[in-house]
Amino acid sequence: MLSMKSRNEVIEETIIKTNYHKLNKTEKGKVLDLLVDAVSLDRKSVVKKIKLSGQEKGPKYRAKKYGVLVKKALEHLWELFDYQNSSSLKENVLANILTIQKELNLDNDITNKLKEISPKTIDNLLKDVRKNKRHRFKYQYIKNEKNLQNQVPIKSFDELNRDKPGYLQIDTVEHGGASASGHYGYTLSITDCFSQWHENYCVLGRGQDGIFKGLKICLNELPFLALGAHPDNGTEILNWQIFRYMKAHNIEYTRSKPNKKNHNCLVEQKNFTNVRKVIGYQRYDTDSEINLINELYRNELRLWQNFFVPHTKLISKIRIDGHVKRQYAKPKTAAQYLLESEFVNSKSKEQLQYLADNLNPFELKKIINKKIDDLIKIYRKKNNSEMVDMMKKLRPTSVSFLRGKKTTISVS
Repeated sequence: MLSMKSRNEVIEETIIKTNYHKLNKTEKGKVLDLLVDAVSLDRKSVVKKIKLSGQEKGPKYRAKKYGVLVKKALEHLWELFDYQNSSSLKENVLANILTIQKELNLDNDITNKLKEISPKTIDNLLKDVRKNKRHRFKYQYIKNEKNLQNQVPIKSFDELNRDKPGYLQIDTVEHGGASASGHYGYTLSITDCFSQWHENYCVLGRGQDGIFKGLKICLNELPFLALGAHPDNGTEILNWQIFRYMKAHNIEYTRSKPNKKNHNCLVEQKNFTNVRKVIGYQRYDTDSEINLINELYRNELRLWQNFFVPHTKLISKIRIDGHVKRQYAKPKTAAQYLLESEFVNSKSKEQLQYLADNLNPFELKKIINKKIDDLIKIYRKKNNSEMVDMMKKLRPTSVSFLRGKKTTISVS
């Protein structure tokens, strides 16, 4: 039997002769088989001795080419070019490298590295910064809401209950005009899937407390019991506060699939007819405007939309030779649908019938137009301008390159 010293020598000689560490997995296995037979040890002991022999090569670590200064310069350029992706940022850097070197006061070494850096390396260097920047999506999930999304099931439009009143679609409409900065009004829009009964409430800002307050006001004034709520994925409605309220009141809480507006189509189409068509596309960001809009929403406009605006339901849809033939029912108002429903209690029907018999559409329309005119006057006075077109869509102003006074930022 070989001595311990002889075993170690045999293993070291074999490693050197066979160039063991450059072999592939199969070839290494064959060498290990030979060593097991030669030194009369088990396989794990031989592997351990190879590692302890000093011949095992450790992992190679390549020195970092792009240091802190290059990373800092990239962070500033990424912000300057409006948070572009790495490929676009790379092209802008190459096209404006002389201007960048002068404005950021860069030395030649950093400038050359910015020329050579690849888009993949840019992604790696900006990885930590991008986590703290909400630049990609207008509406983005909050990390704390991820667990909530798992608890709120997704339902498509076909899966929603439209056979009886109480199952609601919920959405918000923003009134920011041509700018998304600062605080401005949001309309909470609620539509019943069965009857098309609609409720609105306007709040200043997109905070959860304001939306929750408006939601409770709308739900309490419904002429039927709320059985389900189906918002989109915006966190102003999809949050723990509203989730707990729905659970406490036994209201089914579901959500639509992200980026699928058709899953909330009933309330989405009301965003124009019941909101935009009434108060337009202007920016409302003062208490006087919000209060006047709510006076309109919660009184005359609410009655007008639910008692004097008929809705047509689709009965059937048949495809004939490449064409779709649709059959519609007789148009009815939301109040008529509720009066004919067996799921609405007698007390609510009496109140609805009383309103239907006593409301005057001419007087309602006169008051609605008067309040809209008052809203226009407040808006004109706020902006000191008589040129106001309520139905004109306002486009955000474009971002110009390097707008404003130039400033030198040193990264050295």
